[in-house]
Amino acid sequence: MKYVKVPTVLVCMALLPVLAVAEIQKAEHNAVLTDPANDVREGTDPGKDVVKVLIDSDGTNLTITTVLAKEAKYYLKGHTAGDVIRLNLDTDNDTTTGGKPFLYDTPGFEYLIEVGACIEYEGGGVVCAGGMKGAKEVNYFSTYTLKKYTKGSSTERISEAFHWKDRGMDIKGKNVVVKLPYSLMNLKSGQKVRFAVEEKDDASFKKKYMPEVLLTLK
Repeated sequence: MKYVKVPTVLVCMALLPVLAVAEIQKAEHNAVLTDPANDVREGTDPGKDVVKVLIDSDGTNLTITTVLAKEAKYYLKGHTAGDVIRLNLDTDNDTTTGGKPFLYDTPGFEYLIEVGACIEYEGGGVVCAGGMKGAKEVNYFSTYTLKKYTKGSSTERISEAFHWKDRGMDIKGKNVVVKLPYSLMNLKSGQKVRFAVEEKDDASFKKKYMPEVLLTLK
């Protein structure tokens, strides 16, 4: 019988699993993320279906525009207010520091921005979560809540644009827009920030997050 000697190194390499490396989009000053339509919960209170998120930096502020599949009025009129997206920010571009979003594979995030759509009612009533049954709606506006990761998936609230104090912007058409100053998150021009964006009402736990983007701020 003839024996054939096979190099050990080659055998070991053949047995190694093939690992897929997630691609991170890189962008300068602004970035555009897209999400499939019709992937949110259905029913009498339909989920707010996000199809695009625009992140823009101008050297002083971070402007986040969430584009819905239909006009915001479709999701809000007679229904409930609430968050549309959640943006996780890794401000030092280091996965060994910071927290980890719930049900997300990669850690390293310092801040969480929750972008919401609110309803204003006749008589001055305002809700940014839930609704006032039977009350007449007169306007819709955006809001945000900024949180800082403390340990693991835990966060603490830092700042929010809410109600009449600093209520964000009126919602026009499909766009829900908020603007946050760099100073709230200790951001500086030229800084590289990693974003992981979650569609709040996505019906699938596995597909809630859009592809990550590494943005160099203006």
